[in-house]
Amino acid sequence: MVENQSQLTRIRRMRSGLPALSAVVVLDSKFDAAAEGGPADDLQVYSYPQIAKLGTDALAIDSTLIEREIDAATGGDCATIIFTSGTTGEPKGVMLSHTNFLHQVEGVPTLVDVGPGDAWPCVLPVWHSFERIMQYVALGTASALAYSKPVSKIMLHDFQAVRPTWLASVPRIWDALKAGIYRNVASQSPVKRALFNFFVSVSSAHAHLG
Repeated sequence: MVENQSQLTRIRRMRSGLPALSAVVVLDSKFDAAAEGGPADDLQVYSYPQIAKLGTDALAIDSTLIEREIDAATGGDCATIIFTSGTTGEPKGVMLSHTNFLHQVEGVPTLVDVGPGDAWPCVLPVWHSFERIMQYVALGTASALAYSKPVSKIMLHDFQAVRPTWLASVPRIWDALKAGIYRNVASQSPVKRALFNFFVSVSSAHAHLG
């Protein structure tokens, strides 16, 4: 599955090194598979609407197809492949099983009190490995997801609107969030600043002594 025509062109250029590749799905809604005009080879190229129609047609013939496929899967089957960034070496495709994800869906709620009525703002990319885990946890606990952006000004505005109970993120996002909060506090009255600093010191003592 590729994003657009440009990515499809790149795949075609390396086709000789991908002997097992037989089909490509292009997600771009503007992509026209019929007018794609690629080389005459055995590579099947589909637009996303074409794939959706194939699924609709298959279910019209066999309405239990999806349920049977789900029942045929095992916990050890590969659920996804997440690729490392390559910043510390050659990129690697990490194969994660269904059991891997489900173990976390079951285990995280035993560590944190999350459940129906809670809200999670999503600020990491949806394909980020940590973000995917926490989104599955949110779905598994019947809590809500609210999509935002990793920009402090936007996040803080969304937090006021959503009033989240949990946030799963990486250190860089926490640093940006903290900086935004302290900038806002600095513009408040001396009384508000004093109250804020007092409760920060109380919470720090609680975290240290607890």
